[in-house]
Amino acid sequence: MLALTVVLMSGCTENESVKTDSSSGAGKQTAVSESSTAAKMSHSIGGTKFSFALPAEFEKFPLKNTDTMYFDTGISGSEFSVMGTSQNCSPEFNREQIRSIIEGKELEDVTEETVTLGGYEVVKTTAKGKYGLYLSECTFFDNGDLLWVMADVPEEKADEIFAAAEGVFESLEHNGTPVRTESESYECSFFECEIPPKLAKGYAVGETLETGCYLCGDRNEQSCKLTVKAVLDGKDAAAHADETMSAENEKGSCERDTADFYGQQSHHLISRREADPNVKFVSNTSAEYWYFDNGSSVVEIIIETPEGMEQAFFDKVKPLLDSLRFKQ
Repeated sequence: MLALTVVLMSGCTENESVKTDSSSGAGKQTAVSESSTAAKMSHSIGGTKFSFALPAEFEKFPLKNTDTMYFDTGISGSEFSVMGTSQNCSPEFNREQIRSIIEGKELEDVTEETVTLGGYEVVKTTAKGKYGLYLSECTFFDNGDLLWVMADVPEEKADEIFAAAEGVFESLEHNGTPVRTESESYECSFFECEIPPKLAKGYAVGETLETGCYLCGDRNEQSCKLTVKAVLDGKDAAAHADETMSAENEKGSCERDTADFYGQQSHHLISRREADPNVKFVSNTSAEYWYFDNGSSVVEIIIETPEGMEQAFFDKVKPLLDSLRFKQ
């Protein structure tokens, strides 16, 4: 059976067999089989690699397009999975989100402690689960990476499987991207800019740049987004502003005026949208738009935030806006 987990970003895996020794943490895994040879697993997510050892008896399910590896332990009625992911979240927020997932499970007698395994600080949660005993072990990194091991097993087999889970961290090798502290240059056919370290690396789709808060500390920061886009559809800036005004009025309310945007006379809109009270974790939002003609294209700039975050996010994106240079 497969453990319930969160799918975040697409990743890939590759296997490499290595000889078991005590330095790899395999000594804790011999409860599964005294003759077991550990299999070194490499788990790569967006350039981040997690390598760890597991008993040879653990067979990986051939699932693709997921950050989670599921394993058949050879023990009936057990679940065992390892998730490695690179999220744009602070370690504290990553921990909060994992804890909320665990709280959503049907568990009893839940206890949490922090232990050191293989030199890593690991948050260990144990409880009574649907098959017997439940274990969750997570380690969080400053760059937003996390590794999460989950097991749900019959009580009489818990020691064996829990030892294998701890063996993951005892043998863990993590090669993550360093925390970004410098601005990064961005350039496309229609504009260029500098992305400050408080903003996530921008990603482009065509001539569109999107970015948000770097290493988000909460759900509000996760929802903030800046979009800079060059539109080539033959319409002028006024027509685009008209379309956006109409669409935003259907969602909430929208105000419109003209404004100078770094020397460009622009059509300026501010919209307010009320959250659906039936949707969890969603708040009221605001969006601010600027449209202006730039040669053959229309430049569209959008800042979207939860209500009340407008100024704080604008302060973060201002260095990027200050650095924008438009090409004809």
